[in-house]
Amino acid sequence: MASKYKIAVVEPAPLLVAGIKALLEECGEFEVAYTFNTLHGYEIRAPHIQPDVLVVSPALFDFSARASLRSFFTLPEGTALVGLVASHYDEKTLRQFDVVVDVFDDLQSVLLKLRTALKLNSDSADSNDSYNLSDRELEILVAVAKGLTNKEIAEQHDISVNTVITHRKNITRKTGIKSVSGLTVYALLNNLIDQTDVE
Repeated sequence: MASKYKIAVVEPAPLLVAGIKALLEECGEFEVAYTFNTLHGYEIRAPHIQPDVLVVSPALFDFSARASLRSFFTLPEGTALVGLVASHYDEKTLRQFDVVVDVFDDLQSVLLKLRTALKLNSDSADSNDSYNLSDRELEILVAVAKGLTNKEIAEQHDISVNTVITHRKNITRKTGIKSVSGLTVYALLNNLIDQTDVE
């Protein structure tokens, strides 16, 4: 059997930690190897562990103190950062995670999101600017995912079609995703759009 991906969970709610462990025990691909109930607890052990995935609750962060989520802790290179949400958070906060797992997700959704996060981080090792999309690029990405044409996007954002094309090229370069369907999946997995936006 191939080795399992190691997951570290930073979550103060024991029931959520137990739920993640139980859910992932159903598959042989992932293992919750480390659990911490505080960021400080994780930081103490961070130099000695190398998780493939760090699952962390946004509730642990005081965003009034710092703007960037990744500035709160040490994240080993190549480690996927996954948000675990049990309540509503603003889009700006959620966009800082590679993917977001909701407590209502079923096993297949969780596995898809974890695999996507791992792929995003293995791809980003090749490119320093992967997934550092600007606010405007995120707006264009959402419009593309909703099925708008370049002309419609240009009109909606009061920019030229050439500017839209440039933004789309930058999005493709940064994400490595070339197809509209791939960008739509990316937008869905990162909570940039809702399922109803593409139905």
